[in-house]
Amino acid sequence: MKLPGKLIFIKEAILTDIRNGVLKADEKIPSRSACMERFHCARATIDRAIADLERSGVLYSRHGSGTFVSPVKRELPEVTRLFVVWKLEIGNRFLPGSPEAILREHFPVTLVDWDKLPLFLERMAMPGSAVLWKYPRYMEMTAMQFLDRAGIPQILMGRDYEPYNFITIDANSGLAKGVDFLTSGGETKLGIIHSPAEIERNFIAERQLIFYRLLLQRNLQLPPEFVASASRNSKEYPSELAHAAEKLLSGDSHCHAIYMECSLWYKHFIRAAAALGKFPGRDFKLLVYDPPDVDVLPEGVMVIKQDYGKVSAIIKRWLDNRGRGNIHLRLAPVLQMH
Repeated sequence: MKLPGKLIFIKEAILTDIRNGVLKADEKIPSRSACMERFHCARATIDRAIADLERSGVLYSRHGSGTFVSPVKRELPEVTRLFVVWKLEIGNRFLPGSPEAILREHFPVTLVDWDKLPLFLERMAMPGSAVLWKYPRYMEMTAMQFLDRAGIPQILMGRDYEPYNFITIDANSGLAKGVDFLTSGGETKLGIIHSPAEIERNFIAERQLIFYRLLLQRNLQLPPEFVASASRNSKEYPSELAHAAEKLLSGDSHCHAIYMECSLWYKHFIRAAAALGKFPGRDFKLLVYDPPDVDVLPEGVMVIKQDYGKVSAIIKRWLDNRGRGNIHLRLAPVLQMH
């Protein structure tokens, strides 16, 4: 991942020297002139990089003597702003009930799209920042490592990349109970509506693997005629879901138990099924993973949801404690039915 600007490169180089023991505690760092020669940049850029590291407590200045490496790790500053990084599929706004909307009541929150991360990284590395990564991809690891070296508290949601702090749902237990629901009437043939594999959403692929493994363990079938797909493009998936409903629900031997992996499809599929005269509870059961804005569920539908209130409360306590302490939590999902 490309990191923006010479300033960040200089700060990371100094942090790397300290971490590797090239610069030791209370040792004087090279002069401004030496840094200008090393990094091929202007004096003003060096001054700013050193000033940022002084504010972070990594370096300290002694009047008339120069700039030195701080002898001990600084006390983390109070968190004054939170950056939430994820794929803003529904626009740059705060979804009601989401962690970022809940935490916004307590901290200034900035939403950052994955693709625009380099534009924000310098601000994110400033003292007083903290970062919540929602379902981060492997390609964000470079930015995480840089922020970690800068001493910025970080926590991951939906992913468990140790040694970083994380909170994730136990997808295995949630899907196991979901399959119990789909097969409670004796169904042995299940259907799925899935999306094409995307490297940006590897957590979706992991859920698919869990679902397939559960089918194998329980000797359940997934006939080809009960497999449908749709995209995440809002201009395309309404028609794709109408086709999926026709494929899965038409005829006397239609599918009676369906797992839908994308929460954005839920209402469109229900409408498409209704247009065919098919209704959940009467004609089929539907298992949906983490759909947004579902207040009243029809009979025959189960949703696997994250407890965003609990997740937000844990993150708030961690932020109030200045990002101190390790959080490695796999929470049980919330299962909702009619």
